[in-house]
Amino acid sequence: MLNRTAENVARATPEPLARKVRGISDKGLAWLFISPTILLLLAINIFPLFWAIYLSFTNYRANRPNEVVKNLGFANYRRILGDSDVWIAMQTTAHFVFWTILLQTLIGF
Repeated sequence: MLNRTAENVARATPEPLARKVRGISDKGLAWLFISPTILLLLAINIFPLFWAIYLSFTNYRANRPNEVVKNLGFANYRRILGDSDVWIAMQTTAHFVFWTILLQTLIGF
């Protein structure tokens, strides 16, 4: 019954389309199915990541969209890494991560 249905569908497919479908390899078909996912991944995740990295080297501020954007190089990073409040926040985060992972591991066992 299943073979007969597949044969009927194959016969009902227009010949030009059938030739195109027969010409696609398994690898090509796999790329055809996965390409929309790859494009969405690039558009939603990868592009904004690189854009944010680019903006981190400039004087861009979201609350001042009309200001001229200038390249600052590593000045933003030097300012952040030289700030003692940032290091205190990093230390607090490190403590939180360490104790959370330790407790989760102990409770898991």
